[in-house]
Amino acid sequence: MVHQLIPSLMPPAVFTSFIGDAGDIVILILPVLGSMLLFYGIFQVIIESKTSNRKKVQDRLHGKRTKQEKIEHSIIRRGALGDSKSFADAVLGKFKFVPKIQTMLNQADLDWSASTVLLNLSGAALLAVVGLVLVKVHVVAAIACGAVIIVLPLFWLGLRRRRRISKITNQLPDVFDMMGQALRAGHSLAGAVQLIYEQMPPPIATEFAQVYHEQNLGMRIEDALKSMADRVDSLDVRFFVTAVMIQRQTGGDLAEV
Repeated sequence: MVHQLIPSLMPPAVFTSFIGDAGDIVILILPVLGSMLLFYGIFQVIIESKTSNRKKVQDRLHGKRTKQEKIEHSIIRRGALGDSKSFADAVLGKFKFVPKIQTMLNQADLDWSASTVLLNLSGAALLAVVGLVLVKVHVVAAIACGAVIIVLPLFWLGLRRRRRISKITNQLPDVFDMMGQALRAGHSLAGAVQLIYEQMPPPIATEFAQVYHEQNLGMRIEDALKSMADRVDSLDVRFFVTAVMIQRQTGGDLAEV
């Protein structure tokens, strides 16, 4: 109704001129906003670089954190991310695909919130579509460009997730050997899990560290292992966990798993 009322209050030529001027203003503002975002990104990179250099100096002065401390820090951050719920999490979390993306982020070992990632991608896609339409790009092409902005990062996320799961799967033979040796040496299953996370490199060490800390907090070791199998979502890991649980339930020799 408003767009019908405005032309009736002013001459057509004035109205057309007004619309044209408004479009020119928007086209002028968008590059300014883009430049501001670019400078902000560069500023963030510089700040992070200085912080990284400062951290390197502190590491040399105080000694670098051990691998175990880094793994524990990653677990704590992952847990804090799961416990903290922002407004965006509360709103977008109702959609079924958001928890799935959060699971993918966790499996890729990224401490990001799915709702924040989706909001940022949607905002970037919307800005790109509007900007392209204003510079006379066909609407279909602009929408396709916006879709690419959303899809490409998700494709990269899936690729990173698959690579991490593949690394974990490739590390399983060494896990079998180390666990068998630890159990034959008289260690408990929890002790074998601790040895794996202390001696093995990430990413398998990160997952076994979480198993160890969960059972330290009172969770049954079987449940902690099942939780790891759900997190990693690898058939080989599920076979390993199933074999361990069957051996424990039947009183078999875990060293022969």
